[in-house]
Amino acid sequence: MPPSYQKTYTGPATPVTYDPAWQTYTNLSPTQIAIFQAFPQDLVKYARNKRWQVEISNLTLPNGIQLDMSDTSQRKIAGLKQAFDNGALTGTVPFVAMDGVHQVDAAAVTAVYDACVARVQGTYTVLATLLAGINATPQTITTRAQVDAAFA
Repeated sequence: MPPSYQKTYTGPATPVTYDPAWQTYTNLSPTQIAIFQAFPQDLVKYARNKRWQVEISNLTLPNGIQLDMSDTSQRKIAGLKQAFDNGALTGTVPFVAMDGVHQVDAAAVTAVYDACVARVQGTYTVLATLLAGINATPQTITTRAQVDAAFA
């Protein structure tokens, strides 16, 4: 990290309020880091980032096709599904996945599309549950480990 972004924490030994700049501090103890990470604001950011990372991580389908789940790939899969649905494509077409080229028909494309949608919606469901726990009174989600476990 460039020196101009490094800051020295001058607050109390154990933080009592959230400081959005805490990640740029260079002199925090492990205890102080853990306390800052337990603030709801930080847990929300962490949970949202974790959801995103899970959404775009590669996905292997039951038939062995390995999907790239990047935004671009998700859009192309949705476009391919739409092309079959509206009749622009029929029969079989080549589909490039991470493990090679597969010949797919409408049924196979529907299975790929459904798996993509299930992955994305599944991450939203987990995130909604986590946010409810982070924002609950009292909080039921208080650590990054709980967020990680929910997405495991």
